[in-house]
Amino acid sequence: MVWHVDRYGSHVCDPCDRSFNNYSALMQHLNGSSSHNYCDDCDRDFSTNEGLTQHYTNSSSHDYCPSCDEHFDDSDDLDCHMDDCHWWCRDCNKIFENEAALQAHQSQSHADRYCKICERLFASASGLRSVCIGFVAILLSANPSLSNPSFNRHSPAR
Repeated sequence: MVWHVDRYGSHVCDPCDRSFNNYSALMQHLNGSSSHNYCDDCDRDFSTNEGLTQHYTNSSSHDYCPSCDEHFDDSDDLDCHMDDCHWWCRDCNKIFENEAALQAHQSQSHADRYCKICERLFASASGLRSVCIGFVAILLSANPSLSNPSFNRHSPAR
């Protein structure tokens, strides 16, 4: 706690040793002073703004987008924002510069669950297998020439 109420009923900012007549005046000081980097929710004061931002980013108590410097009401709202506004890997909680970078990451880091054909990351390897097996069966029934033994989708084009 960075503040306390003294025996006279004043709200005291401990780092500054300043007294305020009421709680709202103290909060205005903590949130408005360049000497403080205060988190209201956790009642913590950080020595730098970068420290406060890192706290928002790393704390499970905050639903915060560091790219947009925006707080959200809950994790569902944050997840929707991340899905709508960023190239985001939900599993790794990493933001990428563009769609190609996200897909490259997913195909490398989540290869067991990533379909390169539909560029989709599945929740599980079994989910990928069930969808891809069905897709390949439909593809082969529509294009019998693809089932030719000489066709190898893993070989480079000649």
